[in-house]
Amino acid sequence: MAAIAGPLLIVAACAGASPPGMLANHAEQRSRPACSEEHIVELTARLGRRWRAAGDLELRCAGGRFPERGFFVDARWDRERRVGIVAFDRDRDIVPFVRLVSDRSLNPVARAFLVTDLDGDGIDEVIDAWRRELHGVSADRLIFWTTTGTELAYIEGPDLNAYRPGLGSCEAHVEIGSQAVAITVRTAHGLPPTDCLPEGRHCFVMRGGRLVKLERPSDRRAPPTPTPSTFTWLIDRTRS
Repeated sequence: MAAIAGPLLIVAACAGASPPGMLANHAEQRSRPACSEEHIVELTARLGRRWRAAGDLELRCAGGRFPERGFFVDARWDRERRVGIVAFDRDRDIVPFVRLVSDRSLNPVARAFLVTDLDGDGIDEVIDAWRRELHGVSADRLIFWTTTGTELAYIEGPDLNAYRPGLGSCEAHVEIGSQAVAITVRTAHGLPPTDCLPEGRHCFVMRGGRLVKLERPSDRRAPPTPTPSTFTWLIDRTRS
């Protein structure tokens, strides 16, 4: 879905230059705990008992700094979906779990998350992409999870790939660095859906809890990108 890149490479991409091969910030990645299959098995069993989950619990997780080292967890079963952050020792919650309205027309594009500190505040954001498929219409959208104190919030990004039967489509590639996101719309056929970005490269940064589109790499005053509502999740703040 995405390549990890340094922010300078992304700025070059937004400026229209062709960036060299994408490089991971290995030192930064090593400081984050890895959510291994062993962790997933343990968390699945532990949370399944805690919630008395009926049926099979589907769990995805990613290690990060929130700012304490821990695991962002996204769990689904039956008609339930909960997200939260557990400590590295898995014995307590750093950010309490919240319930989301489970929508089976929405599914993750990839099993893995991307984790990086997009706004430079020392607390990681978790980046995901979800696909909605309903009545032949499909769209992939970036989702950014952030923490505000002891609460989770999410920010909807733009569509990456969208298709409307008989109308048109758009396709995009995303590169995510430590403090920037670059989206390149490579193709657009017919009449692209209104949520598609125009063809070309687009640069975004996180500022004040909002995803801001930069018209130019040096433009830090651009207004936030509009937030479409088709993927809105309802968050139940009841602790679980």
